[in-house]
Amino acid sequence: MPAIEGVQTEAWNDHVLSYDTGRPAKRLRSFKTGFHPQTLMDEKYEQEVVFSYAIEITDHQMKSLLPYCNALDFEPFRNKEMKMGDEGLIGYRDEVRMYFKAITDSYIPLLELPMDYYYDEEHIWPSEKLYRYLVKTFFNGKEFQKWGPIYGGLSLFF
Repeated sequence: MPAIEGVQTEAWNDHVLSYDTGRPAKRLRSFKTGFHPQTLMDEKYEQEVVFSYAIEITDHQMKSLLPYCNALDFEPFRNKEMKMGDEGLIGYRDEVRMYFKAITDSYIPLLELPMDYYYDEEHIWPSEKLYRYLVKTFFNGKEFQKWGPIYGGLSLFF
């Protein structure tokens, strides 16, 4: 669907945040525009959820998840780019583009990290560790054979 895309900037707690944004749009032609296509924002656009699955996490499961969620572990990777020549690189996601987005209730601003490449255990990014843990712990059941995220699916390893 055509969309209007751009960068949105906000000031929040003495920090300036910029992030990509997109709005649904329609392409219209009319006599008034000389039948040249014009992109207009579509206010009536509605998304449809085609599949949804939720689980309830117990207190014990939450405690096992917390070590993967320390915001200070993620901070050294802010503004860092993944590159093919990086040390510890073992593969990449093919035909899939993934990002990790996180925000805390502290002074630490919004964080967005790419998740295009796989690294060995010594060089793995904390976002990949968290994603791997979530998928392998909570989403590796048979009910996800058709719909669920398979860890390492659509990946090429060296």
